[in-house]
Amino acid sequence: MIKIIKKELFIAAILLIYVLSMNDIIWANTDEKQTDNQNFIQSISHKYNLTEEEQKGLETFTQDQQEEVEQMLRTNRQAVEITYNLSELDEVGEIRKLSEATIEELQNSGMSLEEAQNVKQEIKEIESKTIEVISEEYKCSTTDAKMLQNAVKVNNSKNIDGFKDIDYKNKCSASGSISAKKMATSMVKYDNSKKVKGKRKNADYEILVHYQWKSDPMFVASSDRIACAWGGGLNITTKKVESTYRYYNPSKSRYIFVNKTPSKDEKPNKGIIYTFPQKYSKGTIYSAYARFRLYQGTFKNYSTKAISNYAHRIIKVTGGSISITGTPGISIGSGFDKSKQVSQGLLR
Repeated sequence: MIKIIKKELFIAAILLIYVLSMNDIIWANTDEKQTDNQNFIQSISHKYNLTEEEQKGLETFTQDQQEEVEQMLRTNRQAVEITYNLSELDEVGEIRKLSEATIEELQNSGMSLEEAQNVKQEIKEIESKTIEVISEEYKCSTTDAKMLQNAVKVNNSKNIDGFKDIDYKNKCSASGSISAKKMATSMVKYDNSKKVKGKRKNADYEILVHYQWKSDPMFVASSDRIACAWGGGLNITTKKVESTYRYYNPSKSRYIFVNKTPSKDEKPNKGIIYTFPQKYSKGTIYSAYARFRLYQGTFKNYSTKAISNYAHRIIKVTGGSISITGTPGISIGSGFDKSKQVSQGLLR
């Protein structure tokens, strides 16, 4: 009997080590956890006298991430800044823009001739495919598939500004008006720069950026990006990056969450792009998070900033691009819908 128990314990230990060695972390959301989280936020907000914007920004983070911010606040409240904004991403409207744009306009937006032609070909195929096929290929509901097909079929008069900033949110569709999806964005800066007798000796910052879909995106057949850029030629060390996916488990009456580690493409001393799938395991993209350090051993006493955007790919074919400059600047081409930009000021 003792040998059997030892053997079972050994097998259980091996399985635990295997699970912990995987990149994916799975957990369930419960009412108790949500209540604890709300209480935790209220406690932090009261203790550190957070502004309304700072509290909203903190709310978008997971509790583990909130605890990281709380540690920063506890160490030096004056060194912490939290910014927040709410974006609207209109996937159908963006696809409509691509549908109405000419090949030349697509090229002017940053696509190559081949990419522009591929986009137009994909749109042409959407027009002719059945709703069931569109739903399967774009990983969306049949209602969303109808909205997508209607968006590329409707022949409206050409806007004089090409496909820039056309408002399709109230256009008629298969299910009524098209409502944009909302995304909450938070950015935290922790100034850890060394000071001697009140004078800075270097530049050293912790940056946390978090994007959260307030409702599931419509199309999840491709991959998304977090783009970050900064000025001053600062170095970067990525401390943590993860994308989170969720799906509803009806048998447990709750959402299940799964984490994945995105890939990264660093642009030395000026920016970084994190890439992750829109759909993973059983889940749809729910949020994305990055924490990194920006630093330089010398201090030159001029102002710059760190900026970030979320880029949501709305077509399956390769088209459009994301470019980063050390100005800093982020340029997101056609083929993506994007969030409002979030930023934090830096002294370099």
